[in-house]
Amino acid sequence: MVLGTNRVSDAIRKQLQKHKRLAREFKGFVQFSKTPYHDVDPSMIVGSLSQLRQLTRQLFIDEIILAEDCSTNTIINLVDEARELGIDVLTLPGIYDDFTPEMQVEFLGDFLVVPLHREDGHAVARFGKRLCDIVLTLIGLVLIAPTFLVIALAIRL
Repeated sequence: MVLGTNRVSDAIRKQLQKHKRLAREFKGFVQFSKTPYHDVDPSMIVGSLSQLRQLTRQLFIDEIILAEDCSTNTIINLVDEARELGIDVLTLPGIYDDFTPEMQVEFLGDFLVVPLHREDGHAVARFGKRLCDIVLTLIGLVLIAPTFLVIALAIRL
């Protein structure tokens, strides 16, 4: 989900839809203000910032991308809410330099993004997946070992 309804927000949407390899799905825009002027298609606006908690649950959001400038208090509240909801918050470098000093930059298509908040659950999930990969590989090797033994004996004779 993209927070903001400016041109940058729309450009991020296009990147998400263009690059399927990013493994991200665009769910909609969240507007900061009630102004009727937006640089995005109004039908793609799913709600306002005050509805963020409801939208993240309803649309199964695990990451939000902040693409529009807003107040410091809004950012602090947003990151606190993201912690409670267990979702990641990314932003573009240069918008919130006070919050992202010396943070590692990532690519989102052609855009650089900086994490304002990363959920630790991803590390646990990666560890679980890696452990599962190793165990299943070992089981596969044990099951196929007799076949390799027969092939080796057939070649030797």
